[in-house]
Amino acid sequence: MIDISNLENKNTCVKLLDKLNNNSTDISDLIGVVSVLVYSKQIFPKNKNVCEFIEDIFKEKYPLYVTKSRTLMVAKISRKIYSIEYQEMTAICNRIQGYFILNNNDGVDNINHEENKIQGRKTKNKTKNENDKLETWLKGL
Repeated sequence: MIDISNLENKNTCVKLLDKLNNNSTDISDLIGVVSVLVYSKQIFPKNKNVCEFIEDIFKEKYPLYVTKSRTLMVAKISRKIYSIEYQEMTAICNRIQGYFILNNNDGVDNINHEENKIQGRKTKNKTKNENDKLETWLKGL
């Protein structure tokens, strides 16, 4: 289980997990959420953590060459998700939600309260990279 209450982008993670709550979740939503989770270095800092997640959720164990690449892991998991039945998909969604915990008694309400407090504070001025500079220049045209 992973505690998401200390992540910088925990609101994004909570939104992803909420997407799995809907009864209208389809295969493409599940593939997208799992892909974002696996690619996230904040949630899973090491590939070993991703392997544990895959083993716990999907009951799959992959060879060493696959576990060295997050892209290969996403490809294998996407292929598995694409071929599963609806009942198994809902079970996987429930296991994913159970894998992540939020160490707050209030849950999502507490997250929104913290988000409002953070927005009230002054943010640091971050240096712009070349893409940001180009984007502002193009907006000026």
